[in-house]
Amino acid sequence: MIPITLHHGGKAVQTLEFLDEGASTTLVESSLADSLDVEGTPEPLVIVWTGNVKRNEDSSRKIDLLVSAVDSRRKFMMSSAHTVGELKLPLHRTCYRSIVNKYHHLDGVPLSSTKMEVPRVLIGLDNLHLFAPLESKVGAPGEPIAVRSALGWAIYGPDWRLEQHHYLNHHLVQSLNNRQLHDLMAEQYAQEELHVAQGNPLESEEIRRARETLESTTVRVGDRFETGLLWKQEPVFPDSYPMALNRLKSLERRFQREPHMKQNVNQQIEYYLTKGYCHKATAEELKSTNPSSVWYLPLNVMLNPKKPHKVRLVWDAAAKSQGVSLNSYLLKGPDLLASLPAVISKFRERRVAVGGDIKEMYHQLRIRDADKQAQRFLFRFPEDDHPTVFVMDVATFGAASSPCSAQYVKNLNAQQFSTRYPAAAQAIVHRHGDDYYDSFDTEEEAIERTREVRWIHSKGGFEITNWTSNSTAVLRSLGVGGGSRESIHLNQDKVEDYERVLGIMWDTQNDVFFFAVPTNAAATEAEPPKKRGVLSTVMSLFDPVLISTEQHLPV
Repeated sequence: MIPITLHHGGKAVQTLEFLDEGASTTLVESSLADSLDVEGTPEPLVIVWTGNVKRNEDSSRKIDLLVSAVDSRRKFMMSSAHTVGELKLPLHRTCYRSIVNKYHHLDGVPLSSTKMEVPRVLIGLDNLHLFAPLESKVGAPGEPIAVRSALGWAIYGPDWRLEQHHYLNHHLVQSLNNRQLHDLMAEQYAQEELHVAQGNPLESEEIRRARETLESTTVRVGDRFETGLLWKQEPVFPDSYPMALNRLKSLERRFQREPHMKQNVNQQIEYYLTKGYCHKATAEELKSTNPSSVWYLPLNVMLNPKKPHKVRLVWDAAAKSQGVSLNSYLLKGPDLLASLPAVISKFRERRVAVGGDIKEMYHQLRIRDADKQAQRFLFRFPEDDHPTVFVMDVATFGAASSPCSAQYVKNLNAQQFSTRYPAAAQAIVHRHGDDYYDSFDTEEEAIERTREVRWIHSKGGFEITNWTSNSTAVLRSLGVGGGSRESIHLNQDKVEDYERVLGIMWDTQNDVFFFAVPTNAAATEAEPPKKRGVLSTVMSLFDPVLISTEQHLPV
């Protein structure tokens, strides 16, 4: 651990860095890079640790910085470092004076004690020149050594901390024979099949606050609902405009490489303006809004590997400026989403099955005027010389509170029509997330129920699309061209790979479930399958919750 100073442009910031000879890449917390106005190049990162523990950093940027010892004017290049949200290294404090007094061979080493501080920079082998040994002082076996690098002196050894607490990782590896592996798997399934009845748990203070906000701010406005953002507390935002501007410039460089994406995004922003999902900030809004209530959301785009031509706009509510993000002020709220295994189980109870999903669900929620200015974003059309400030008038894909708010409004709208259509309202609340799946004894019942569900949704501004069924008569009643049936996966409109959500597909022609096996299956032509590989593939696809129900699903 060495105190250092990072430099970029005319700015500098001091922090504590960790020299790691076992790391292949240099990592810097993104809040440090933001404080130095470092733009960098977007380059998603996957961090892999022992035990195959992985961590995705989708918003990582590759940056170059200058670094120096705290008391030195000599600067060194730290190149190709990657930003991460947070390193999460242990809190560090060292009293070097006590160490030098105990080990006399360290006399004369210019070390100063460090305060209680968490390292925010990890220097790996890609910047080996920064911690290559230039000089060392070695004592007796078992005693710490001091090593001087380009960034100053550091102490290594098992006994140089005087505190009696240590951070220890212990990995135990032992081989298992086939019988032991079989028994271990049987025990795992037995544990997951247990069903324990639970009472209603006590709600946390955050859940209670979120419910109160939903109940007090959600109002019907015609065939739409207006609601408020779920604030943890009254927000006091720093200036986020520079951060959003840097992210916009980064996105525009991506547009230069991918002109088709630029055209797609331009069309989507025009569509948002036409639909009333956003508006250009007025002069009065820009002038009169309290700056501490203003937040600029960086605009990002996401591509689905299964749908390479589908570009989804995402407002990065996790992006930080001066250590603060919009999501850091937002509550997630109670989990109101219907359980997917429960929905699928009920979905195949009866002969006629039907499903669909709500189009642009989050964007049907109007955000109240008091909270809209926390949803500004920057965008520049081809004819514009400077970025324009826009305001999102609806809930955004990326805000922590959007999933809860959307489910709450969907359920509230259904409950308001429960007297007129009780069965349809019940289905919307209990068999419906943004996807709706249900089953019926007859085609006539399915046609009637889906019409009721669709009508109730229309009174809340929601529209179900992508209807599918194992009945051509039901599809024709819903206006699906020709009543055609095709295989679908049960997470069809999500950004994530659908294998991550049970991996289940529905063959509507034969009315059976099947599993989409990923390309990295258990065996290749060059190598026969092994039991561990087969088990790994099966566990990546199958959720034992599905077979723990009383209903036997056709698979």
